[in-house]
Amino acid sequence: MGTRSKPLLWWLFLSAMLLFSYKTHGADDTLSAGQSLSSSSKPLISQNSIFELGFFRPGKSFDRIYIGIWYRNLVSRDIVWVANRNKPISNPSQMELKIAKDGNLVILSASKIIWSTDLPSNSSNTSSTSLEAVLLDSGNFVLRDGAAVIWQSFDHPTDTWLPGAKLGLNKLTKQALKLTSWRNSEDPSPGMFSLGTDPSGSRKLEQLSLLYGMWDSNLFWAQPRQQCDVYALCGAFGSCTEQNISMCKCLQGFEPRSLEETSLSDWSGGCVRGTPLQCQNNTSDNGDPDGFILMHNMSLPENPQSLPIGSAKECELVCLNNCSCTAYAYNGSGCSIWDGDLLNLRKLSDDDSGEQNFYLRLAASEIKGSRNKRRLWVTVVLPISLSILISGFFICCLCMRNLKGTAQTGEKESGEDLLLFDVDMSIIATNDATELGKGGKDFKLPASRKIIWSTDLPSNSSNSSSSLEAVLLDSGNFVLRDGPHSSTLMWQSFDHPTDTWLPGAKLRLNKLTKQAQNLTSWRNSEDPSPGMFSFGTDPNGSSQLFIQWNRSKTYWTTGAWNGHIFILVPEMRTNPMYNYSYVSTINESYSTYSVYSTSFLSTLIMDLSGQIKQLTSMDGGRYWYLFWAQPIQRCDVYALCGAFGHCNFEQNLPMCECLQGFKPRSLEETSLSDWSGGCVRRTALQCLNITSDNGDDQDGFIQMHDMSLPENPQSLPIGSAKECQLARLNKFSCTAYAYTSSGCSVWNGDLLNLQKFSDGEQIFYLRLAASELSLLGSRNKRQLWVTVVLPISLKILISGFLACCLCMRKLKGTGKKESGEDLLLFDVDMSIIATNDELNDVSELGKGGKDFKLPVPVGVVPRRGSNVLMPVACGRLDI
Repeated sequence: MGTRSKPLLWWLFLSAMLLFSYKTHGADDTLSAGQSLSSSSKPLISQNSIFELGFFRPGKSFDRIYIGIWYRNLVSRDIVWVANRNKPISNPSQMELKIAKDGNLVILSASKIIWSTDLPSNSSNTSSTSLEAVLLDSGNFVLRDGAAVIWQSFDHPTDTWLPGAKLGLNKLTKQALKLTSWRNSEDPSPGMFSLGTDPSGSRKLEQLSLLYGMWDSNLFWAQPRQQCDVYALCGAFGSCTEQNISMCKCLQGFEPRSLEETSLSDWSGGCVRGTPLQCQNNTSDNGDPDGFILMHNMSLPENPQSLPIGSAKECELVCLNNCSCTAYAYNGSGCSIWDGDLLNLRKLSDDDSGEQNFYLRLAASEIKGSRNKRRLWVTVVLPISLSILISGFFICCLCMRNLKGTAQTGEKESGEDLLLFDVDMSIIATNDATELGKGGKDFKLPASRKIIWSTDLPSNSSNSSSSLEAVLLDSGNFVLRDGPHSSTLMWQSFDHPTDTWLPGAKLRLNKLTKQAQNLTSWRNSEDPSPGMFSFGTDPNGSSQLFIQWNRSKTYWTTGAWNGHIFILVPEMRTNPMYNYSYVSTINESYSTYSVYSTSFLSTLIMDLSGQIKQLTSMDGGRYWYLFWAQPIQRCDVYALCGAFGHCNFEQNLPMCECLQGFKPRSLEETSLSDWSGGCVRRTALQCLNITSDNGDDQDGFIQMHDMSLPENPQSLPIGSAKECQLARLNKFSCTAYAYTSSGCSVWNGDLLNLQKFSDGEQIFYLRLAASELSLLGSRNKRQLWVTVVLPISLKILISGFLACCLCMRKLKGTGKKESGEDLLLFDVDMSIIATNDELNDVSELGKGGKDFKLPVPVGVVPRRGSNVLMPVACGRLDI
């Protein structure tokens, strides 16, 4: 009976532990009452792994830690909500998120509340044991009691508007839910820009400032379209320029208020003067008055004051006599002056300037510096430049004259000068013939006009019509037609696409000839010849569109057309911009698309990265935004890095790298992001006789870990890893093997589609020449020396040095004695035992005669059980 009851008791014990574990830890998306989220615990993950909530440090900051929500599966961590955006924490070990006893969700730092949901006092919140905080798949973080939501993050947005959230206005309290930008890329505290409803209750958004609609972390659209249209983007006395890499720049005579903030693209602090004005007495220290410099091709500052003044000189004097006046302008509208900070300045192009000029007030020293620079240009640089230019012109003319004289002189067979013909004159004179001369000795002039490309139309007498014309249409289609009113196109570029699919064009399959019109990527950024990746219709006649590598390997598909969308592109359901369609007839099938609005442009490109990309432009093609791309991860592109190359998923590493023992086939091509050539061995295998040149070392294998297995393995019925290795070592074409729970797998020839992970568990073994293995071994030995041998040697050396010092001190102590009695030596362990382990503070030795105190040991930590005498701050203890 007792024996039978033991399994039952054990089963009940395990069940109780599992139930306890479930109640204690809860689900991955839920924080229950009594639990806490700390830096050492796992983050909350929504049910379908869309969002994640946890601790983060923005940018490169190390001393500011926040709790926030971000998309979990994006390579770049896009923060969508921040809890403690105004109160960062520097020590993560003291930070935790929990449900407090009063029912509030709180963030604690060293047991102090730094953020709270601030719910009103309610007895139901404190007594309920069913309170829980849940991260939903919508990105909403809710505090609820059963089914009742008590608080939600959607009611407290930061800078991101997620689907399902609301931007609203309480008409009674006039309180509005708004988005507010971050201060800069490393500071999520409220910045200068916001988006929200109109407090007056109208149906418009109050301000639309740099709002990004995101899909897969790619920019879909932005408003305002021009970033310089954002009000006061560059702060006081800063000007915005779209054409420059650095968007913002201080006016002449000014410098950034904070270089640290402007390096993070935060120009809200604007600029300050390099030299203060001397406007109280209108003179600087050396007696020179303040003045003005002309600011041309720039928009006028905000908030001008108009004055009824009749001349520019009077307008300048009025501003100069007003200490707060910082700028003036005199134009057709009269005199305008500006007091205080100058805001919303924008540098204009020559075409857009409209002759807008104003005069900026500066200290005398700033104006003198600019005058000296102009004087230097006028008196030194300009004359020297003109002299060099004129001299170069005369030298060029002289060289041309000498070359012409040399060409027209020389020996002549008949004593007469040779006539010189250029190619164009020869063609005209001979009516496009390629033979010159029939008297004496005939000679042939190589044909100068060769056809390198043609539309290759079939021979047809109608093609000789004089009304033929080639026209470039606004759709981007280049057509050959018989007259401007002809509806019949003899040829069009839309039937011969390269890498771009424009609205109105078709990706077509001729069902009779099985010929397909596909997009094909460029080879690299400087070579438009066909690359490795193509996008087009299924030659078998299905409604799918495929991306293929080398026109053979399919690695992404749209899925079949269901009459409305391609089933594996669900984003098409809510797409407000593009109208896709698929048509199938007896002779052909094709896909095409159009745009709903002519106010924007669109292209779909088979990119040389192996991704299909849809680009959109809202400003006539000046700026293009990525609407979507597939595959989402570039490393999901098949064989992106070529043979023996691997793709890195980690952002801080190059996208493609060669395996150990390999090098790029072409450095020129890889510098242009063209890895189609892949990598080649640094040292050739010696597998014909299984030995290297010295006859001793065999080729071998190295372990490749944290990496996906190559494509196209061959399975062998072999029972052990050693047999798997030996079987492959004797085969010339074998380049790698792996032995897993599934058995022995081998690879012959090139290794393709390798991906490097940060924490992968798959391992395979790569074959290398013996010399490469020796080189790797020497590297490992060096690493062993640096990481193991050297630190141990240093520790032994330091210990020996301390022991030597101790012995010297002991020898010195056996010499002199103050009272004629031998000094007693105590080791540290004996001292600790004798003083009851009180060496942490102050230890007292002896109570008879004269008390003395032993200082706490400094710099040396004694070990229990050690027989070595350790120095205790001072060498001798005097009574």
